[in-house]
Amino acid sequence: MRNVVSFVTLIILSLIVSLVFGQNELNFDKVFCYRQIEKQDNVLTVTLLINTKGLEREKTLKIKEKFPNGFKCKVIEPYGSTNAVTDNSLLFVWSALPVNDLFIVKYQLTSSVALNESVNIIGNVSFLSETGIKYVSVEQRDFLQNKDIQAQIKSLPPYKPGANVSQPISSNILVADVPKQTEVKQPEPSEPTSKPIPRTNVKEEPTKTSPQPVIQQPVKTETKNEPKAETVERVVLTEDVPEAIPQPVKREDRPTQVVNKPVDSKSVTSYASAPTGFYYTVQIGASPKKLPAGYYDKYSFKYSVDELYIDNMYKYSVGKFSTLKEANQYQNEVKQKGLQCFVVAYNNGARITIKEALQISGQ
Repeated sequence: MRNVVSFVTLIILSLIVSLVFGQNELNFDKVFCYRQIEKQDNVLTVTLLINTKGLEREKTLKIKEKFPNGFKCKVIEPYGSTNAVTDNSLLFVWSALPVNDLFIVKYQLTSSVALNESVNIIGNVSFLSETGIKYVSVEQRDFLQNKDIQAQIKSLPPYKPGANVSQPISSNILVADVPKQTEVKQPEPSEPTSKPIPRTNVKEEPTKTSPQPVIQQPVKTETKNEPKAETVERVVLTEDVPEAIPQPVKREDRPTQVVNKPVDSKSVTSYASAPTGFYYTVQIGASPKKLPAGYYDKYSFKYSVDELYIDNMYKYSVGKFSTLKEANQYQNEVKQKGLQCFVVAYNNGARITIKEALQISGQ
């Protein structure tokens, strides 16, 4: 009987040991993202370990972390990413993955009150594969005590993109949905009461200097129905427009016919202070920083590239179409050039949903 009890005890101990050591083993042949939280007083230091083996370096990678309200979030190690912060979420975006498959990012959460219990953080990683957009959940795991991981972190070189890109941008995120509170500092309006949106290439500039995002002196413009500066949507990780309750659109007038002006050779970037009228367009990119002139010339679009500065982001789109069918057809042509893109709609300078655009156009 004693031998039987000893044998059963030995089996249980073996299972416990295998489970403990099995959790410490990391499979570097698959994509993963692990989170470890270190607490000191009312400050949480969060370290994310990301493995991107097998992913194409020129593809976009995004990590979204969601935490409870009441914390002040600060990114301390972005590792080449563009990041944006809201009251309860943090978004990392890489337009080109680092050369290294394995790397880390860090951020801190500071509470104004004492932390007496654990904090629940949830997150996911999204990336583009041959079969579409894939998601991987961020797992809570202690990896900083792993000697192999410690050695790799210490020898981690500075960020270097694994693809030929000039600066970090996002070409498949709905950048209009990136929150205002971002770590990339953007120009602020000079008159906080009226809150004008700074735009490029305003026709009535007071001086002959190059266009500036911030207008220092009052400028009289003839633009009507300027988009509302306070309209900010939530962060979205995919090209899909988030579900929202459509607002009734009461318009008796029919949309004007939109005419595209084709270009003869290379694409030309045009800058508009505020688009007028109703139209669909194909959005090809966005960046918290202004892209260099001629950035999209290599794609030789048959329509000019429009640049808009809205919600603290520079948006780039191609073509203006009266119908959704025409916009979708041209979107397919743009995708054949290797760009990730999607169709958006504007009405007198304001971004509207596709559902509202269909109501306006009567389609």
